[in-house]
Amino acid sequence: MTSRTCAIRGAIGGIVVISAFTALASPAAAAAPDAPGLYRHTNGNYAFVSPSGSFHCGIATTFGPMAGCTGELPASLPQSVPFRPNEVFGGNRWTDCGPNGYVAVESTGPYASCTTQPLWTTDSQLRVLPYGHSLSANGFTCRSEQAGVTCRHDDSGHAVTASRRKVVGR
Repeated sequence: MTSRTCAIRGAIGGIVVISAFTALASPAAAAAPDAPGLYRHTNGNYAFVSPSGSFHCGIATTFGPMAGCTGELPASLPQSVPFRPNEVFGGNRWTDCGPNGYVAVESTGPYASCTTQPLWTTDSQLRVLPYGHSLSANGFTCRSEQAGVTCRHDDSGHAVTASRRKVVGR
């Protein structure tokens, strides 16, 4: 089993929190990366880390429903990914989010917002979703590629792609 240590950044009450997690890549994960149970966490949500360690992504079952990613996102958004202010965080613009931004997709389309806590899970160990593999659960599919992670609402076809260079919504 190999592992990679990464950092998740967030803010609680205006204090920036940096916590470490370990991304696991085991032979079982490589043999059956599309098996949703491998990525299900104790809170019922599905979560994974991208192979580069740049994105912490998930499919929500306990809120939403939605799927998306937090991580090393670009400083600007395209018009196809509207920003939703977050009353709790106080972010009125994407640039207010800093390292606490996330992009997600729902049945109505993609969007971006800020968060003050980990979205998908607080579990300390996350499996890597290998490049070229997908995770499907709760009516959503997330696919890991070298160019980024794409999460799609299966019925509507709406999707969002997160990469360090750009965010794409459709």
